[in-house]
Amino acid sequence: MFVTPSKPYYNIDSASRIISGALYDGYRDDADAFCSRFGLTEYADVGTSMPGDGLFWWDKEQSVLAFSNGRCWKMTHGGALTELTGGNFLSAATVIVAEGQKTDNTTALYACNGGKLNYSTGGNFTQQAAPAPQTCTHVVYNGLRFIANETDTARMYFTDISPVSGEFDPEYWAATENPLTTDSRGDDIAGLYQAWDDIAAWGSLGRELWQTTGGEPPLEPRLGSLSEAGLIAPYSVRKADNTYYALCKVDHKAAVVAMQANEPVIISLDIEKLLDNLTVLTDAIGDIISVGGQSFYLITFPTENQSFCYNIKKKEWYLWSLWDLNAAVRNAFLARHFVYAPDWGLHLCQSRINGKIYKVDVAATDDDGSLIRSEWQTGWFDGETTANKILLQARFHLKRGLGGGSGNEPVFVLRYRDNGRQVWKNERQISLGKQGEYELYKTLNNLGTFRSRQFSLITTDAAKIAIAGIDLHLRLLRN
Repeated sequence: MFVTPSKPYYNIDSASRIISGALYDGYRDDADAFCSRFGLTEYADVGTSMPGDGLFWWDKEQSVLAFSNGRCWKMTHGGALTELTGGNFLSAATVIVAEGQKTDNTTALYACNGGKLNYSTGGNFTQQAAPAPQTCTHVVYNGLRFIANETDTARMYFTDISPVSGEFDPEYWAATENPLTTDSRGDDIAGLYQAWDDIAAWGSLGRELWQTTGGEPPLEPRLGSLSEAGLIAPYSVRKADNTYYALCKVDHKAAVVAMQANEPVIISLDIEKLLDNLTVLTDAIGDIISVGGQSFYLITFPTENQSFCYNIKKKEWYLWSLWDLNAAVRNAFLARHFVYAPDWGLHLCQSRINGKIYKVDVAATDDDGSLIRSEWQTGWFDGETTANKILLQARFHLKRGLGGGSGNEPVFVLRYRDNGRQVWKNERQISLGKQGEYELYKTLNNLGTFRSRQFSLITTDAAKIAIAGIDLHLRLLRN
């Protein structure tokens, strides 16, 4: 009998005869092997000792903006930091940034996170006075205009052509058509998002799409574009592979959806019971991570201290975490607010704990010094019979990468539990070999009797590992 890493959480009904496994801090690759995920290496530190509130790649400036504790820094390649002052940012609130340009092709940028609109042309911030919205959570750029919502209302404002210059002016908010109001469902705008030349105005009851018309007003809702998916978490919305991913309310339940045109396709059915166990959902933060030929949608629930990762290619879920060695528990993943710096060739992110900025490192075997506890818990299996059986031999097909040092042999840990019991039996350690031993077959003999069994394979050592499967030699005992 050959057991391979199967689609995780595909069936988590404890009454089922065969139950799918779970994958922690790893993913299934194209060959269906379980692989350790990437690690995190410190790139810079803004020094606030407070969580990061947002990263943004400023294309015109070839730099990254980093927000933490109500402050902002401009970071250049190599990690050099310069604080930009004058901003009106709240602490412990996700910052949304939109970049545009003036008619002379110079940069213009707005950033907000619940306070005033902060404006920059490359240096320190200033705030926009009325008639610009005075409290704002989201801002986007489309069609030479910036569009920003007014907090806790159905209103959004836009910049327009200045009557003085006769040109689009990123600081001119006084157009007579301001403000525009969403009214399909009568709910407030929870967030604004821009893609495919559309503005998505998303509320708790549904989503409207607005587009530039060239008339008066210059933005109007697109007919037939209403989606019935109500937004639960405004900062869960991310775009990848021409698709929006978000945490929404669909058919009176919480669900992670992939928006295909205007249809919300629920992708969280496999983890539905896990989501049902969560109490606070509104503060969820979504991220897109595309690294090592894989693309993931990561959603973190800060209050609930949990993170789930969706493999966009494989269409399956994993649990990613920060392992607490002392308490022996998994907490929410260390990083959030991922951004790609294309001119640097780097994927960067922020710490949810302090002011550090990390580099996503596919070769790293830890998260800034904290070990990564990658684990494959197989589903319960019974060899297609409820009879007792003895496991004469288990042969593990493994591949390992670099790490461990030429004189050390890292190990992975095997444990198992039988017949529905919740307590794991004694651990067995299996050597992963020295560097250069990249494909391994490890065998254990005489692993006892059972009617049904679940394995757990864990690696925390400084070596990358891929587990292709377990070949089990069983003998029935006929009782």
